[in-house]
Amino acid sequence: AIDWDNYVVYSLCENLRQIAQEIRKIDTVHELHVNPHDVATPNYFKGQNVFEEAKIVDFVGCSAHPSWHSVRFAPDRIDQSVAYYADLMKSATRHKEDKFWVTELQGGTNIFSGNTYLCPSKDDITHWLWESVGSGAEAAVFWCFNSRSDGFEGGEWGLLNQIGKPSDRLEAATEVAAVIRDNQALFDSVKTPRADVFILYSDASILLGSVEGNGNDPFYPRNVHIGLDALVGAYLMCQDLDLNVAFVQEQDIEKLQKGDTLLLPNTYALESDAAKKLCAFVKDGGTLIADGMCAMKDRYGVLTQGTLDQVAEVFGAQVEDIKAMETPTLSLYDGDLEGRFLSLELLPSTAEVVGVFENGKCAVTKNSYHSGTAYRIGTMFFQRYFTKQMAASRKLLKDMLQIEKEICLLNPTHLLRLKVLEGGGKRVLILKNRDAAQTALLKVPQSYALRCINQPCDAVRNGDVCKVHLDSQDVLVFEVTL
Repeated sequence: AIDWDNYVVYSLCENLRQIAQEIRKIDTVHELHVNPHDVATPNYFKGQNVFEEAKIVDFVGCSAHPSWHSVRFAPDRIDQSVAYYADLMKSATRHKEDKFWVTELQGGTNIFSGNTYLCPSKDDITHWLWESVGSGAEAAVFWCFNSRSDGFEGGEWGLLNQIGKPSDRLEAATEVAAVIRDNQALFDSVKTPRADVFILYSDASILLGSVEGNGNDPFYPRNVHIGLDALVGAYLMCQDLDLNVAFVQEQDIEKLQKGDTLLLPNTYALESDAAKKLCAFVKDGGTLIADGMCAMKDRYGVLTQGTLDQVAEVFGAQVEDIKAMETPTLSLYDGDLEGRFLSLELLPSTAEVVGVFENGKCAVTKNSYHSGTAYRIGTMFFQRYFTKQMAASRKLLKDMLQIEKEICLLNPTHLLRLKVLEGGGKRVLILKNRDAAQTALLKVPQSYALRCINQPCDAVRNGDVCKVHLDSQDVLVFEVTL
């Protein structure tokens, strides 16, 4: 099954390469682009592999139709699904200037097509566009401007209404475009900063999980999305902590820098060469945080004692036993944490014990390994967050990360979030509120000037903290200069 899925990916990519070669015979000017779809799903069996497709073209984008692609996300996490699609494209693109697009953003209602029905509101379009811009997208292209004229998509997807006139959705897109146009030089000069946290995108683990799993229900822990649910759960947790995220594959681990942080969300299919790179990363001063069945098998599902021994040295602990249960409880230094599906009882050698299970067995470890630090969490920590977002989970990850940012949101939630672009001595802050009217606490040093560029703004500065009032569903865009 794994060989077949890999073959289907290879076959699609070979066909794309041949098409690219034919195009370049007659056009050497225009850049080539491809837009994979449903990128929160393990679609190897359909030939989809974002990172492999990116090698063929000049830059990448993706489809972002929430009615098709975001149905596994909680309804109040749809914005973050659009952000995930964009951040994954940002990580995968091979363009020398990191260019990527959100190539198919849902522009209108869908009646019969899609996995569920949805008509984006004016607020939806506004927020989805600023998610895309805030992740660094050069462009967002809507599907569609006019509604489809036939088939089961007939009458669907249009930014125009059913009589061909501008809708409130088109009005929202126009307003966002106007802000960018009126501040074009500013937006041209900024891009996303280097990631605060990197997440390992392990094709081997995601593919193995899709073969060994069963069903699609996100609340069933052994579903075929087990690898991607863990990866997206890690992404959502970082987003909720106001952290900028990028994804890396095993072959790119050596590109990480001293002091970087790498998350391994249930990376349970790991080859020996990748384990060696992880050892070197931590040894040179990196921070590694892993959960679940890390390095348990190789890419074909074979238990790999040699690789387990390698990672046990880095974590300063090995897995003594694995017990399956619905919700194991982990007792930490400041309270309890609800686990998921598995309790991997750890046997420390050099590691410090951070938390234990109810039976007293070690559940969480911290190990100093040469110049770096490695944490191991003995349950499906990140996969749990995909379906149940708990404050205790965020606190544990935040304590492990110990990241201090010059400019940040001090009271982030999944409904109140900040996106930052920077460059040329300037920054653009995109402050998004999907909740009722509230006050955001922005940490911005006094040496910086803050100017809202998209609407009048009520902001009160007290030292390095700005209190910013946001109406319900509001988006405020600021220029920050020295």
